[in-house]
Amino acid sequence: MANTDYLRWNANSLKELIVNKLTIDGTYSDQLFEGSDLSVLIDVFCYMFDTLTYLENVGASEAMFTDAQYYENINRIVKMLGYNPLGFITSTVATELGVREGYEFEKSELITIPKYTTYTTELADKDGYPVQYTFVKDYSFAVQESYISPNFKPVLYNGTWKLYPKTYVATGIPYETITLSEIPKDALLSHGHIDVYVKEPNGKVTQWEGYPNLYSAAEDDAGATNNRGIGENYFEYRLNEKREYILTFGDNVLGKQLLEKSEVSILYLQSNGPDGEIGVDIINTKGELKVDVEGLSETFIKDYLFHNNPSHIAWGTDPNNQLQYITVRNKEESSSSKSMESVDSIRRRAPGAFRTGARLITEQDFEQYILSNWSNAVYDVKVLNNWKYMTEFQSWLKLYGKLQPDIKHFNFTYADSCDFNNIYIFLKSYDNNANVTDGSKTTIETVCNQLKPLTSELIPVDILNTFFTPYLEGDYDIHDFDSNKENKIVITRDKNSMVSLERIKQNAYDVFLKFFDLKNQKLGNIIDMDQLFIDLMSIDGVKKIQTSYLKHGRPANETKYFDGLSFGFWTPFIVEGKDFTKITGNYKLKDFQFPVLYHPNSFSELIEVVSDIYNISNIEF
Repeated sequence: MANTDYLRWNANSLKELIVNKLTIDGTYSDQLFEGSDLSVLIDVFCYMFDTLTYLENVGASEAMFTDAQYYENINRIVKMLGYNPLGFITSTVATELGVREGYEFEKSELITIPKYTTYTTELADKDGYPVQYTFVKDYSFAVQESYISPNFKPVLYNGTWKLYPKTYVATGIPYETITLSEIPKDALLSHGHIDVYVKEPNGKVTQWEGYPNLYSAAEDDAGATNNRGIGENYFEYRLNEKREYILTFGDNVLGKQLLEKSEVSILYLQSNGPDGEIGVDIINTKGELKVDVEGLSETFIKDYLFHNNPSHIAWGTDPNNQLQYITVRNKEESSSSKSMESVDSIRRRAPGAFRTGARLITEQDFEQYILSNWSNAVYDVKVLNNWKYMTEFQSWLKLYGKLQPDIKHFNFTYADSCDFNNIYIFLKSYDNNANVTDGSKTTIETVCNQLKPLTSELIPVDILNTFFTPYLEGDYDIHDFDSNKENKIVITRDKNSMVSLERIKQNAYDVFLKFFDLKNQKLGNIIDMDQLFIDLMSIDGVKKIQTSYLKHGRPANETKYFDGLSFGFWTPFIVEGKDFTKITGNYKLKDFQFPVLYHPNSFSELIEVVSDIYNISNIEF
């Protein structure tokens, strides 16, 4: 037995061992005949052993954080770390408010649009339900007679507010929990948008606010209680292993404990999913705003959601009377929705969340948190503290004479001597021609404000695209750079190659596109011209690569050549190309710069493939 390799035990090897043992013993012989009763019994035993061993091995693996592959198991494991997996992230959109023509508010009147105010679009999802966008918190602003300042851009969330079908009666025990198991499995709840209204035995109704965990909510209350007006009325929400939300209330130390016989009503925001994503001007002046919660009576909305809330008193008992005079429209497309967090994402994010204690402290904390939670809208992010912002970004602006207040027009905040506590978040979208939407920026700022240091202020800003194109010589306008295509990449085909010139050109074009593809670049990336040169030389049939320059209208014999790749790059925004630089080797971009190929669709016109010269000697017979 000492020489037995137990790791190779499977059904066949175990059967072989049993048959050998029985044969050596000599008592039985039926094991040698396939189909005999003893042979069948051995087969059943061995294959049952093999199956149970497999299940035991899988079970042991699923108990390990690094090996677990099932959502149910890894969800239970990270619960011990205090990690709350992300649910479905619904689409958001930034909007602009207006006043309907012919109506005037009182000058400087303060208006509050209450939570649950909803706009119904003319679109419908795959199941036929209307696509709606709603306010998830109260939004206050001032009007100047017949107009509203364009600086007020509230963010609306896709979905419909609904009442949970059951009213829960509290038992009054510490850390009481409610599992939202009555919601259909295919319903997409917007993560974090769950509200609770508790009617106590004395008839008083109070609103409770949800947090990812009770501990962080208690810390936040110390500095934000007066702002929220909710005090200790908070609860914890968590997505469990069955993808159901569990609400946990407090014990009068961490969160308030429910009183016995209190009636708990739960509201949740159900998203339309990917069908809820909208384009520009889908939310427009044609539709109306209306406070609506599916399942709640108008009496409950008026009496409890507004009449008892001081911020809504100005609206009277029916806020819809005033909402009909306010218009809302979106001038940018919505962000994309995002599915529930995957097993791999949980495995990647949970250790970091545990180390940071659900707090955003370092640059890496901010970057990882934003990329994990807003990966549907943000492709890349760089975080600069005030020192790096001044020594890198502002010094770069000063170098080109652009450190001026008018950079505010480019969504960059001009930092004066008082801006010593800012955290600048440079956000890169998935579209090189568009910035991260205002809605996403506002959401990122709002959520991160709950986790950031108290003395830091978050400022989301846009990155700067930096254009790259072949360049050897010439003086051009950055807005119409080298329109005559005087600079080109010249590739010489090996004289022994049978690959066509067109094929080599197409392959080279694909190499350039891949090199500058969004997925292969990052903010502040190193432009590895050496690797690009190697990739081009690896194309079948390529002998030599040069960069050429021929002034428009001049004869071909005046062409200038450079052996290798020579590129020019510039930043068109803010500095207006004053940073134009010619590079022939590797170059490190600033953390706020992202490389983009200039005019990628017509870039193939800048690639010229020529044949090597054949030297044919006279043949003697």
